[in-house]
Amino acid sequence: YLKKNLGLKMTAFVCGLSYVRPVYFLIRGARPAIEMEMRIRYAHNAVLLVKEAFGKDTALAWLTGTNSRLYDRSPAGVLRKAKTMAGLEDVVCAAKVFVSL
Repeated sequence: YLKKNLGLKMTAFVCGLSYVRPVYFLIRGARPAIEMEMRIRYAHNAVLLVKEAFGKDTALAWLTGTNSRLYDRSPAGVLRKAKTMAGLEDVVCAAKVFVSL
């Protein structure tokens, strides 16, 4: 889902990867590390919320743009660098707020 809607590079970025090759392994059924799996789940939830409300292009723009609810960081950057579950949950909360406006 993320590859289809965000592309390989952005999917790799939010997963915390430096290059796209591991994304191909994930697509083919490889089991990601738990930390990466959580990033994928939260990214999927956030992107799905925005995409269903506004469309694919807006979801990608929202993901890459700065967000005041995330202290002027991009949701993609927060997903990539989050050290705790709370950081990942903040992205989904920001998506819910964006959709409700």
